[in-house]
Amino acid sequence: MEKPVCLLVVALLAALLLTVSVGFAQDDNAPEADEAKALSAEEAEKLLAEHRNQLNNVDELKLDEVTKLFRQAGEHKSVEGFAAIRDSWAKHLAGKAGDGSADELADAALLLDDEGYADLAKPLLQRGWKALKDAHKATREITETRQDGTTRKSIVVNKKFKDIVGRLGWEPYTRPTEMDECDRLEVEGAAEYRNAYLAVDQTWHDVGLYPPELVEQLTALEKPALEALKLLREQDARDGFAIRARQAWLRFKQSQGGGKVNRAKGRRSFSVKAMGRDGENFTDVWTYRYCRPFVVYIEKPVGGEVEAAHLKQLDQNLKSLAELNTWFDAQFIRPMELTRQKPLHNEELAEKEGWALEVVCFKDLATYHRYLEDTTSVPAPKARNVYSPIEVRLVTLYDPAGSEPDRGWFDTSTMLREAFLLLADHYAAHPQFSVEDMLVRPRFSCLMLQYGLADCVAGFERGKHGTEFARLNHIRLTDFQVTYEFFGKKTLFRLRDLMAIRNYGRCLQTAMERAKAENIKVNPMWLQQVAMPIHDATACQAVYFLENFQREGRYVYRERWRGFLKDEFNGKHLLKSHDDDAGEKAFKEAFGIKGDADWEAIEAEFLEFTLALKPEDVGEGATDLPKDPARDD
Repeated sequence: MEKPVCLLVVALLAALLLTVSVGFAQDDNAPEADEAKALSAEEAEKLLAEHRNQLNNVDELKLDEVTKLFRQAGEHKSVEGFAAIRDSWAKHLAGKAGDGSADELADAALLLDDEGYADLAKPLLQRGWKALKDAHKATREITETRQDGTTRKSIVVNKKFKDIVGRLGWEPYTRPTEMDECDRLEVEGAAEYRNAYLAVDQTWHDVGLYPPELVEQLTALEKPALEALKLLREQDARDGFAIRARQAWLRFKQSQGGGKVNRAKGRRSFSVKAMGRDGENFTDVWTYRYCRPFVVYIEKPVGGEVEAAHLKQLDQNLKSLAELNTWFDAQFIRPMELTRQKPLHNEELAEKEGWALEVVCFKDLATYHRYLEDTTSVPAPKARNVYSPIEVRLVTLYDPAGSEPDRGWFDTSTMLREAFLLLADHYAAHPQFSVEDMLVRPRFSCLMLQYGLADCVAGFERGKHGTEFARLNHIRLTDFQVTYEFFGKKTLFRLRDLMAIRNYGRCLQTAMERAKAENIKVNPMWLQQVAMPIHDATACQAVYFLENFQREGRYVYRERWRGFLKDEFNGKHLLKSHDDDAGEKAFKEAFGIKGDADWEAIEAEFLEFTLALKPEDVGEGATDLPKDPARDD
């Protein structure tokens, strides 16, 4: 009897597999169970018995066999008993799919989800997209050949992968185009968003769908950055400069490098290391404020922020600088038809875009002096402001008065003096960009047109309508009158001397020659210390005289002086060397000076005019000439 029973089992299995194979041959568009061929009661019972028998041997079945049995049970789920058996196959399908390939796992997950087994499908869907991604099957790169023979590569998304993540609730997400500007301006929150966005797997970008938690994170990170950008734009709409000031700040920050010396040859860096503040971030050391067209980079105190009193002082200084720029535009740029000459290689762009003029403000006098020691061998000047034509910046410090309240007018005046040097250097023709060039030729045709003019402009008064410039410089006038009396009513520099002095060496040489010619007994070492400040005081008053001297209510020299200045700023007096006297000749031609008699006539007018002026006490800051041992004897 055993042999017939075995033959019966084989026959039944063959019949079952034959029946199942009908289901295997169907594709994804197979008709639903209610459309399948109806089974008679006998056929249904027989098939159901075979399914139960296969369940008893499920461990021996492969994934594709379980999938076919699950599909077949689904075709007859309306027949009593098949719905329950289908549920069993679904559980086994889910179990076996976990050990299958990425495609098998994904197919099983999609099938179960399609058939209403969401609880079984969801963990498989989660595993399925990861498996496809790990197998590099989420997307694929294809190469197309165009008609002209060139090729184009593109990314094609696996529909199966996109179907899975779509069912898991992944969402489309588009990075706001305004985030580009947030990045360019480095507004608050931009870096946090950028880091999060860059960390997103490229696959999500290729597919165009993102996990909900990631969309939520990115959307949350957008808000502070976009809000900061909105506030910056609103501020720019009010003052017309907030964005350009921000751009200048970023250029300053990005150009410093990490060491003491800047990446630009020979320039001092303002990096954390250069400032002696290792361990801090750049924004822990520096911040910025602005007033069109100036932006000031402010060094913060160690471990803190700039005090409100210092910020108020800086804002007042910035306002004065902005007023000086307005005055310079009206007196020089427009009437002389000047265009921007700095920075190197970007002068046209700077002119077009209105780049900021830069000020670096140190936190204390010691830091300021250390900067000067790093950049020049010249001893630290008494003035606490200096313009560097190589750095192309005005350098200063906040709280310049410190414990010396009488320095207020002097410090503001020297700030305006150096700011005028900055403006003149940015707009006068033929600027210098290197120390080597400065050694070859002077920047202007004489020091009077550089420092004397700047000192004259720095004579200021504050009134109801703001700051007025090129007023009487009381400190320089005091210097001139005191030294005139000190030298026995003699001048160490004449007007004709001023037009020939093109560098410090010539200044000292002229002072020595004049002292000897006028029989002024001075110690040469002492004269070396005072020659330049006395020159500057004399040059300042000479400019003031040429601009303001009147005879019978008429400005005698103003028109000729301004015409000479226009030619100077437009490069018509360009000197090829320190021995070139083209500027001196142009001055004599402009003022009709043909010989000594003409020089003596204008010199007499200058002395009479200048000695009649009455300086006011505006506080400390005068030259404070050291005692001359030769005179003390």
